[in-house]
Amino acid sequence: MPEHKPRTIAEFIGHNDPNNPLFYLDEWESDSPQCLLFSGNPGLGKTTAAYLIANELDLDLIEMNASDDRGIDAVRNKIKEIALSSSLWSRRLILLDEFEGMTKPAQEALKRMMEKSQCWWILTCNDDGGVIPAIKSRCVQFRFKPYNQNQVRAYAELLLSTQGLSSEDSPDALHSYYGGDLRAIGNHIMSGRKLSDSQTNFDSLALDIAAGDWESTHRTMLEMVREGVSLHMVMRKIHEHVKSVGMTSQSLYAFFAVWGNFVLRMHRWPLNDESFIDYFIGTLCTEDTQKMEE
Repeated sequence: MPEHKPRTIAEFIGHNDPNNPLFYLDEWESDSPQCLLFSGNPGLGKTTAAYLIANELDLDLIEMNASDDRGIDAVRNKIKEIALSSSLWSRRLILLDEFEGMTKPAQEALKRMMEKSQCWWILTCNDDGGVIPAIKSRCVQFRFKPYNQNQVRAYAELLLSTQGLSSEDSPDALHSYYGGDLRAIGNHIMSGRKLSDSQTNFDSLALDIAAGDWESTHRTMLEMVREGVSLHMVMRKIHEHVKSVGMTSQSLYAFFAVWGNFVLRMHRWPLNDESFIDYFIGTLCTEDTQKMEE
């Protein structure tokens, strides 16, 4: 399923908000490198904003996932070669997505590199708690917040008109269900799904969890992610739906102990990495087996 992303500054919802980095583009010059730290939940436009900045300032953007290249060797070799070869005649923007997945020694090494290079740097993270203070102090920080009802309405109307689509679901209903996650809302509109279908899918998923049908749970979670629903959204909706399917207090407590542990560790996985689902379901299966043996 194609994913819709803003192609221009004007299409980016919230670009004229002083809390958004795109608001400051007129003040920045391509040959005056900036170090920027974008934090916030998935689906709020952090990576898209980085691409728009690179396009507007004619910067050569090089994207790397810090969860994949998370160790100090990646900094010393791969990133160093890119960063220190940049010059005023070859202006680069290095985008490190999911930066909180990078180890602390690697972050320390990167901080020294940032001071020496002539690159632009944009670091994105879901939670800036995993970013060392030395990096934070080096960067201009922007916190991306969930979009409000008016912004979701503007985005949905823009998407529907530019793509020639229609939707049975109102923008207000989409905002209520997806909580201001524009990526999830965009994927929903582009897929042609109805909210009632999504509600039914999550209800079925919660029933499978309550029944301990981990094979079906695993299959459904994979299908959702492959259809464009983010893992963060899947885990959040599981939390909402599983509380209403009649599980005992003891079973709920055991499930949420595993669920909460995985939510805290989600930043260690690249976005929508299916191995997260494998590990999550595998842990739940192990918990069930141990209970039966007691």
